[in-house]
Amino acid sequence: MKRLALILGAVAAVATTATAQAQDATEFKNGGEFRLRYENFLNKSAADESAREQHFDSRLKWNMNIRKGEKLQAYVGLIEFADGAVFSENDWQATPYAHEGLNAAFDTSFAMFNIYGVKQAEIGSGTAAPGTNDTEANYYLGTMDLKNMPEAIKMANVHLLAVTGGNAAATGIPADAVGGTAVAGANQNWQQAGFTVGGDVVGFMYKATA
Repeated sequence: MKRLALILGAVAAVATTATAQAQDATEFKNGGEFRLRYENFLNKSAADESAREQHFDSRLKWNMNIRKGEKLQAYVGLIEFADGAVFSENDWQATPYAHEGLNAAFDTSFAMFNIYGVKQAEIGSGTAAPGTNDTEANYYLGTMDLKNMPEAIKMANVHLLAVTGGNAAATGIPADAVGGTAVAGANQNWQQAGFTVGGDVVGFMYKATA
């Protein structure tokens, strides 16, 4: 009987160790997406003599998810931010702007915390005004999604945002893609804090952003 108890105890110890090692292991998952689009523009200006244009657009995207236990995770690749209320994106333009960067998240019982480092666009040199930095736009973003909210509140989010890098006018990045106003020769260097709350009350859906 003692021998059986000793064997069962050893098996339980090994199982516990294996479970702990499995929980402590870091998990890596790769993903990707390839898009191919055919465009055929006929009579673009509504005039018979208008030239025709046909071409293909393609985009290859790669991403990696990294998870450490149940609380900590990270993501590298193309990042989409919620519903576009703060960030807009368009990766199909001739000079696309999209959100490529790194995201780290930490989950707690009262809130989910996210930190983002994003290069929004890399255009290259040649058009930047003298004295400006490299012609790119970078985002640094921290968010907090609150949990355990009242029934009428489905979403409560706080964000802090900093934008730095080359100026929008010189790079060709639309002003509404980086916020603020594009001023020729002026670097992007500004900060923003905001709060978003949304939910539904008796079937009436609402959302407010400040």
